[in-house]
Amino acid sequence: MDSKTAGFIGGHLTTKVLANLCMEYADIKNPVEWGFGEGVRNADMRKLCLHGHVELVRSIISKGASDWNGGLYGACKGGHIELARLMIARGANDWDMGLYEACAGGHVELARLMIAHGANDWNTGLYGACAGGHIELARLMIDRGADDWDMGLYEACANGHTELARLMVTSGADVCENCDRPVADH
Repeated sequence: MDSKTAGFIGGHLTTKVLANLCMEYADIKNPVEWGFGEGVRNADMRKLCLHGHVELVRSIISKGASDWNGGLYGACKGGHIELARLMIARGANDWDMGLYEACAGGHVELARLMIAHGANDWNTGLYGACAGGHIELARLMIDRGADDWDMGLYEACANGHTELARLMVTSGADVCENCDRPVADH
């Protein structure tokens, strides 16, 4: 039995084990701030969702955490569709930022889930896809209507994604939008 399941007793986590799991798996420095005594910090929802800790998320929800959009962002970035659905069921509704995080993380199914729920800022999705190096998602955003190829080019170049940079240029990015010198004809 690994340390993730050792603390389950009759389907419940003991407070001590939960605090230890939070410190081990979610880079938590102060478990008291997590609700193991004096209250739950909503910022922690995102971290736990990012790392896919379904039972820990359910536990902090039972202790009062309610940052549904923060949880959605973490779940989308980390690729955890079950947690994304949980956050949506609880009230998350920032589909465009969820789309950005899903695209940045390279999670096609989560990007499609955000679109199904109403995400429609295709440029935001494009920025995420270009920053994360995910050409399939960049193409999906372009097919949906993304047209800010200059920012896509910036994100692709800033993160070393040559194939995406080429896609942005062939889609219409102005390579020299901010150039201070003329480009030589070759």
